[in-house]
Amino acid sequence: MQRDGIAKIRAIAVAPNNRKVAIATADLNIVLFDDKLQKKDKFATKPVDSKYGKKSYIVTSLAFSPDSTKLAIGQTDNIVFVYKLGETWDEKKVICNKFTQSAPVTSLIWPEENRLIIGLTDGKVRYASVHSNKCSTIYKTDAGIISLAQSPNRRSFVSGHEDSAIILFSFETRTQSKICVHTTPPYCLLLSNFGILAAGADKRIVSYSEQGRILQEFDCGRDPKERSFNCAILDPTGYNAIFGSFDRLKLMSWSQRRGAWDEGQILTIKNLYVVTALTWKPDGSTGNLSGLVLSIDCALKRALIKNQFETTFVSPSQVVVRDINSDARCVLRSDKGLSITDIRVMGRTSRYVIAYTASTLIMVDRETEKKGLKSYNFFPRLQENNNFL
Repeated sequence: MQRDGIAKIRAIAVAPNNRKVAIATADLNIVLFDDKLQKKDKFATKPVDSKYGKKSYIVTSLAFSPDSTKLAIGQTDNIVFVYKLGETWDEKKVICNKFTQSAPVTSLIWPEENRLIIGLTDGKVRYASVHSNKCSTIYKTDAGIISLAQSPNRRSFVSGHEDSAIILFSFETRTQSKICVHTTPPYCLLLSNFGILAAGADKRIVSYSEQGRILQEFDCGRDPKERSFNCAILDPTGYNAIFGSFDRLKLMSWSQRRGAWDEGQILTIKNLYVVTALTWKPDGSTGNLSGLVLSIDCALKRALIKNQFETTFVSPSQVVVRDINSDARCVLRSDKGLSITDIRVMGRTSRYVIAYTASTLIMVDRETEKKGLKSYNFFPRLQENNNFL
């Protein structure tokens, strides 16, 4: 879906259940794809007031609800619309919430079903309740919000500001603290299980602790081909990060052995131009300045089990298992970040997929996923978690 000339991809979002991908295009439309990246639907966004014209605003951010049935759309005309998409593709799409703001919306995150977090250019970070349709200010600063990022456990988030400040907010204590001032406005901001990663126009990636102490610094400007970093995304495990610049995607990976971030490979894509949006699903997606959306395979390795099940290692601690015959998929993920060392498919009907780590077992029941059932306690002592995806 590439166009000639400038047609910036404004935002990309993947539903938590990995079954929907939403893309905000330059012509103010939202294009929806399924998990195989086949186009399924398209709808036009709306201005806050039609008297200002249909093209009087820009879509800046997208966020799916935790149950994957709603999509929040942030706009520069001071509003967030929440669309109810439903669970199936043939359901009618309707606006279920309108959150009018005091300034243009720059960023969105949706950590819990009734907790939508909104960042504004006037320095406010606001909480929007989908149930009550009301907004309240969490905290306010003098510098506009340019980025928001939530932790993998969804217990906290960070905000990046135009004055280069980074603020950490905890949902448990309901407190915020300015932990540091980055070297440049942190347009790329990630909150992992191992601290904060920040980057921007100075071509440096800095790792901070949650107290604001610098842990590592990577000066990518030493490479003459590197440009400023424009966007970044953390993988579902929280162990890998991708930073997008000009014609490039840079990988950062957490090393458990070293207890530090390692610089990974750089993927150079000629004529990709500026990477403007990133999101991560089991196989990855990116967007750019000319309206191009790429699906990039992020697999570390693949293997076959019983000549029927394809295993794809997205990271050492996360594996996608696909039934070649039915194309049904399930995900095994170590919540403790442990490397998966072995995978077996068991049962007369190959019902159970079991993954082994050094100290835990992870089990997926393939049949009950189809019936919509949730979790069983198969191994109360050994089991790390049950994923029925």
